[in-house]
Amino acid sequence: MHATGESRRSPNGAAAVVHDRSSLAAFITALAEDRSDADRQEQQHPNRYAFERAHGWEVTSLAAYLSALAQELEAAPTDAVSWAGLAQVLLAAKGRTPMDGA
Repeated sequence: MHATGESRRSPNGAAAVVHDRSSLAAFITALAEDRSDADRQEQQHPNRYAFERAHGWEVTSLAAYLSALAQELEAAPTDAVSWAGLAQVLLAAKGRTPMDGA
């Protein structure tokens, strides 16, 4: 639950329904909320997350996320990425360890 009492939206579920700009924006909002909740969980339970990050986040900084995002885009199977495809790349980047260690 969020501090406001509402349930956290899963970015996995939000990514599955991306089909246009508006649904991509909703997915990005869910992804941001997921990272914020992961930060809170990691601060509240540092021993639990000493070796594995909360909610599957392997990246802990914006620079590392952007680096992982670029790597995911390079690995994408086509140059014509759809709204849903972009959501999948954004989601995959959260669990990718950047090769340059950013």
